[in-house]
Amino acid sequence: MERHLDHELGELKQKLLTMASHAESAVNRAVEALVTRNYDLAVQVNANDRVLDQFEIEIDEFAISLLTKSPVADDVRFIAMAMKISQNLERAGDEAVKIAKRARDLCKEPPLKLAVDLPTMAGRALAMLKGALDSFVQRDPAAARAVIPRDNRWPRTRRPSCAA
Repeated sequence: MERHLDHELGELKQKLLTMASHAESAVNRAVEALVTRNYDLAVQVNANDRVLDQFEIEIDEFAISLLTKSPVADDVRFIAMAMKISQNLERAGDEAVKIAKRARDLCKEPPLKLAVDLPTMAGRALAMLKGALDSFVQRDPAAARAVIPRDNRWPRTRRPSCAA
């Protein structure tokens, strides 16, 4: 017999996955706006940030209501992680807004030759996000730990100095 809480935990998971989809879309659109210097798309990223803000609020409220139902320890950990993940997805949306703002600013400047492949870098970051979310959904700690070293595979670049 399925516990009533199992259905609600599934609902929490689904809300989180929907939020993750919106965050991924925001990052993709922001990078596209930056690379293509698409002012209107950059403005759209900023306008859609409210969706992620609202998701974070809804997930937190739903999670808190689940905590009042005396869940078992595994469920408490799942709920707590869902709250932390929603907070970080909202932060990813905020970073997409920052990228979009830079894209709007750059639309006013002459094009530059980029030394970095931004779409590839964004794709790698989003793949890591997807891997982390998949490990959460599957409740697979080994898969979560496997995401961490992927961050170290990226070449680190030094910032150019401003001195001539």
